[in-house]
Amino acid sequence: MKNIILLILVFYILILIQTSFLVHFNIFLGEFREFIPIFIIVVLINIFESRNKFLGIFSGILGGFFLDIFSGSFFGFYTVIFLGISLFIKFILKKYVQPVLRRA
Repeated sequence: MKNIILLILVFYILILIQTSFLVHFNIFLGEFREFIPIFIIVVLINIFESRNKFLGIFSGILGGFFLDIFSGSFFGFYTVIFLGISLFIKFILKKYVQPVLRRA
């Protein structure tokens, strides 16, 4: 429960910084600068969080939800994208990485 509340606060603060401060800098790949920091956090959480598998998927949903709230595109676009990214990372880790780690 503490992880989820902390995750909500971190994503909210990160999206506020992203939409208010990082907009003035063109350092994040031009057109894609609106979701790169959230994308990095979601990918890192999904790769390194192995104890709680739900937290990675929840981070994808939450990151996409906050991007949908603060973006101009239609609602649900980033949520579906980040959920798909989270599920893809979990699939790759389960199918290809864990069997190699078990053999070693």
